[in-house]
Amino acid sequence: MSTLPRNGRELVGGLPWLGRMIDKARMINAGSIGDYEFPCGMDMELLNHLKISPEEFIDLVKNGDKGEMASREEFDAAILERLSLRTSSHDESAIGRRDSFFASVFLVRNSRLLNQLESEESR
Repeated sequence: MSTLPRNGRELVGGLPWLGRMIDKARMINAGSIGDYEFPCGMDMELLNHLKISPEEFIDLVKNGDKGEMASREEFDAAILERLSLRTSSHDESAIGRRDSFFASVFLVRNSRLLNQLESEESR
């Protein structure tokens, strides 16, 4: 795994920040979080949207991080599946609309912070 978490604008399952949050949770589980903060405010915004606590998310990632995944995309897909099993609604179109709206608002609301992170991480 890279020493930097993914760019927060990268979409995983249609959601910005999720890939970065997965990477940070994996770094915590590996004992290599360094100067990164988890949960930061943007983590909490997404965790609240997903209706999961920081501790539950770290455990969810830890339980999926057995090394059996061949690629980051497969690992992300496994995490998305575990997250979808936690939702009470089975109306996928409603979930998709809710996530799409959240993604749009999240990217606009946090654009300055995302720009700052990209600059600090030389992206």
